[in-house]
Amino acid sequence: MRLTYRFQQADPEKGYHFLLSSLIQEGMLQEDLITTNIKKIKGALEDCRYIIDRYEYEEVYVTNPDTNRQQLIDFKVVVYPTQQFQQEQYRLNAHHKNIENYRLTGEGKAVIKPMRDKYPSSYDYQQYQQDKEIFEQAKLTQSKTVVSSG
Repeated sequence: MRLTYRFQQADPEKGYHFLLSSLIQEGMLQEDLITTNIKKIKGALEDCRYIIDRYEYEEVYVTNPDTNRQQLIDFKVVVYPTQQFQQEQYRLNAHHKNIENYRLTGEGKAVIKPMRDKYPSSYDYQQYQQDKEIFEQAKLTQSKTVVSSG
């Protein structure tokens, strides 16, 4: 869920990182033993292999000045998405942008810019052309309305 909501650009080279401490602060994990939460995170990462191509993790330690021993204080994970997940994120981002930039027809009906990949067959392509024309007409109508009212 976090990857879908937070990973807007889906850059395969940079990946997406998060900290155990952030998950606890946001209420996604209970304040429990760090090692218990790390096991939960690793289990969740394995369960999400269908959208996660690979992941790396790093245990963050601090030296206790009294005992001079290393103490585990946090856990950083970097997630790299699958190609399919990246494509889906790009598509969802474009669709969201199209929804935000809707147009109104002369009758006041809202239309969004059609996405070509939603029309796979030749019949669908004809429908795509019609939907695209309706959107373009609405864009012209809305532009004229804005110009004439200003």
